[in-house]
Amino acid sequence: MILFTSSPWWIIPCILLGLGYAWLMYSSSTSFTKTTRQALFTCRAFAVAFLAFLLLAPLIKTISKMVEKPLIIIAQDNSSSLTLNKDSAFYKTAYLTQLKELKDQLSKDFEVKAFTYGDKVTEGLTVDFAEKRSDFGNLFDELGSRFANRNVGAVIIASDGLYNRGPNPVYNRSNLNASVFTIALGDTTQRRDILVASVDYNKIAYLGNNFRINVNASASGYANAKTQLTVSSGSAVVYTKEIAISSNDFRTSIPVDLEAKHTGTQRFTISLQPLQGEITTKNNTQTIFVDVLDGKQKILLLANSPHPDLGTIKQSIENNKNYEVTIDYPETFNAGSLNNYGLIILHQLPSATGTIAPVLSKATQLGLPIWYIIGNQTYVDLFNKMQQGASIVDFRNSYNEAQAVLQHDFFLFVLTDPAQKQFENYPPLSSPFASIVLKGSAGTLLTQQIGSVKTGQPMLTFTDNAGQKAAYLFGEGLWRWRLSDFQANSNHDAFNELVNKTIQYLSAKEDKRKFRVTQPKKIFDENEAVTFNAELYNDSYEPVNDPEVLLELKNKEGKNFNFSFSRSDKAYYLNAGVLPIGDYTFKAKTKLGDKESVATGAFIVNALNIEELQTTADHQLLYQLAKTSGGEMVYPAEMKKLAELIHKKEEIKTISYEDKQLAELISNKWLFFVILALLTAEWLVRKRNGTY
Repeated sequence: MILFTSSPWWIIPCILLGLGYAWLMYSSSTSFTKTTRQALFTCRAFAVAFLAFLLLAPLIKTISKMVEKPLIIIAQDNSSSLTLNKDSAFYKTAYLTQLKELKDQLSKDFEVKAFTYGDKVTEGLTVDFAEKRSDFGNLFDELGSRFANRNVGAVIIASDGLYNRGPNPVYNRSNLNASVFTIALGDTTQRRDILVASVDYNKIAYLGNNFRINVNASASGYANAKTQLTVSSGSAVVYTKEIAISSNDFRTSIPVDLEAKHTGTQRFTISLQPLQGEITTKNNTQTIFVDVLDGKQKILLLANSPHPDLGTIKQSIENNKNYEVTIDYPETFNAGSLNNYGLIILHQLPSATGTIAPVLSKATQLGLPIWYIIGNQTYVDLFNKMQQGASIVDFRNSYNEAQAVLQHDFFLFVLTDPAQKQFENYPPLSSPFASIVLKGSAGTLLTQQIGSVKTGQPMLTFTDNAGQKAAYLFGEGLWRWRLSDFQANSNHDAFNELVNKTIQYLSAKEDKRKFRVTQPKKIFDENEAVTFNAELYNDSYEPVNDPEVLLELKNKEGKNFNFSFSRSDKAYYLNAGVLPIGDYTFKAKTKLGDKESVATGAFIVNALNIEELQTTADHQLLYQLAKTSGGEMVYPAEMKKLAELIHKKEEIKTISYEDKQLAELISNKWLFFVILALLTAEWLVRKRNGTY
């Protein structure tokens, strides 16, 4: 069908143009016979009319009928839990043959796509039962993404029903609207096994302190037996206990107190003595890692007098386990003990009654960061004299109720969206009625609004004077903010974030190293890529990445692995890939000019035994998954039934649809050859008769 972008009546002028052009050429010609002249007239008229017609940009509409067979998806669980039963040899041989036969049988009438899944989804049926995790959620998300808007008839999932990552598949099938048929693999009988099911522990401990871990152990089929719980650190056994198993379905939790003896990452191995007849001993052991820090960072909260703000600040800071807050007052505090602290908070100090000159002098000497909270009891004149970061001028000995206004161009740290939004709900603080002059400001997070007027006066601002950081909060009443946060959100998260980000910025030590190598974490799973980031700075502390950066890894056995960093923007990046299980040290080196720089570190690749923690198949989950989606569950011996069951589903059928397309008529190449043929024929006849 031909469509027009302009009126079809323009075809008539095109025809007349062709006829007129031909008539002018051949009406009075005497060089040709009548028959030849008529043929030449026709060729020229058609060619010119056709060309004129194409100038109208006509469109051609094509309608093609498309037929799409139903798509059947086969997904095979490739996790290692399937080999932890007596039928493991069957699953590795005869079962895979049967699965491929099912695929071939279905391919006769349907389009079939096959995948394996575990920690990741891979197209094809290359099965080795070696993946360390089972994730149904990732499978359905991947299939939903790949086959959205396709005629998916059914999904066949072959699995033992066990998963250890992602949501429950019964309630999360993504947007894949198709019947799910399941092949129930594995063994549902309760097999004899003892295992360390989980270990509850705090990942951070402090040097010299005792910390507790809770070992959750279970046993199946070993009533009246005994096993030994052992906790070791390196080659040293640090805890043992005999466990009496009282029933065939036994569970217990054992508290274990350990000591943090040295800083760094400490590895603890928790193991249960194997018993005869266990289905597997891989789940008898778990390894945990605890970061031992050299004590909590101590913060001094020095106040003029008791105030609701003090408890509020202390609770928010100590919400972070890395900090410990001491509240004290000028009359009882000894400035000589400031060496024990990493940061000072001065609440309404200096005041008329509280002298802090020795404290400020010692803090300046030590380079300690200070957070000043200015309130009604602050002695403003003394405040202006005793520090160099801010001055309160034209103070009228009165205070305003000031609302906080967030400054979105603040760059020293980033608050989450909920924390930013909460500033709209916070009640006002009591702030000095004065002008505030900042000296060497590093950034202002909050300014003041009095009534409906945004004054632009700072409320919370930060300075950096010769490397000594300071924060200034011009207002008291923080306890109201914490209460407001709880009333609005049923938690203190937004307020705690503000306080902790302030503390983290002030207490952070500036890294002066010109060559730095970092990792996203210190403990990697065995199937996880180990990555590094590196930064190099010149003498002006400008980032550069011209020199080559080399890295040498060494495992516990002394074997070396050599790598070279790739460049990214003004930094470096290295993906060392998946490494064998073990402890590693690394040395990175580079040379800028004549100076060689070296960075060292260590990390651990940890064994991932999560598949061994549950060894009894969950066929109930597979049954529910099939039933709730309109499919059925079968066992491996019944696999041949699947093709028949799928054929019987009336909704699984071939669909057809029309594909309508519009294209310009001039885009058809055959038109060019038609016009060329007409003009060529005309030229040949004229040439033969001695004309051009």
